[in-house]
Amino acid sequence: MTASVGIPLYVKLIGLTWRVRFLNQENYASTNSEGLRPIFVLWHESILAGVFFHRNQNHGVMVSQHHDGDISAAVISKFGFRFSRGSTTRRGGRALFELMDRKTFPEGLVMTPDGPTGPPFSVAPGVFRLAQATGRWIVPVGFSYSRARRLKTWDSMFIPKIFSRVTISYGSPRQVTKNKVTVEMEESLRLSLERKGLDAKQGGGKGK
Repeated sequence: MTASVGIPLYVKLIGLTWRVRFLNQENYASTNSEGLRPIFVLWHESILAGVFFHRNQNHGVMVSQHHDGDISAAVISKFGFRFSRGSTTRRGGRALFELMDRKTFPEGLVMTPDGPTGPPFSVAPGVFRLAQATGRWIVPVGFSYSRARRLKTWDSMFIPKIFSRVTISYGSPRQVTKNKVTVEMEESLRLSLERKGLDAKQGGGKGK
């Protein structure tokens, strides 16, 4: 069984045992003045739970052109995601341009600012450029798990265990108005992602 078949099957089977709690769901459902869904931003370590619990919603994702990206593209397509191939270092400009197409990507967009190869918890400027070009808001998303193991990968990806409780917290939508991406903008988003992760861990529903 190939990885593109085996991984989705495994995730679907184990994912059906996970119990989820969503915090601040109104932020997930938010749209800008043009009716566009946000850019949902999460750390690469939480991709697995993010894909499972947001499946079949037609969101757009940037997928790496590395070999691992071939597997990722095959996997997320089986969960109802659309994708553009690229990264911050390879074909990134063209991939971002493709994500700007509202007809191809009519729903929300998903980005991991520390992907595809890290370093972990770093923020690449692509997410801000995409927000500036599309007018979409940015919504940081945090995750926590009652029981999970970590893979020995660069991002130490979380794999929630069977019957794990997963909490997902959506931050307040933020609009990007500046033309220039600054270090302060990147640090602010990084801190927001940290806060939403802590928020999910504590089970609260407040804060940005």
